[in-house]
Amino acid sequence: MRRKYTDCQRQDSNCTLCSLVKYGRDCHNRLISNLEWARLSAGMTRAQLSVASGVNARQIQRIEWGESDISNLTAHNLFALADALNIDARNLL
Repeated sequence: MRRKYTDCQRQDSNCTLCSLVKYGRDCHNRLISNLEWARLSAGMTRAQLSVASGVNARQIQRIEWGESDISNLTAHNLFALADALNIDARNLL
């Protein structure tokens, strides 16, 4: 897993397990997308989520980095991501 920040205190860089985060915010108080939060909570890499859902890894990355909005996904891809993460699709919006 890539380090989100050079000063990250966790060896695995998993923001969902860091004691400095609040739900939806990382240790630098920046937003963590619902998709990234769900993926990290599930212990999956982007590549694993891409394979499990059939959604392109670059598309997942663009959503997580805020370059694209999850509401721009097709319904098929939204449900595929939710199914791969074993969550309700509404939790990603």
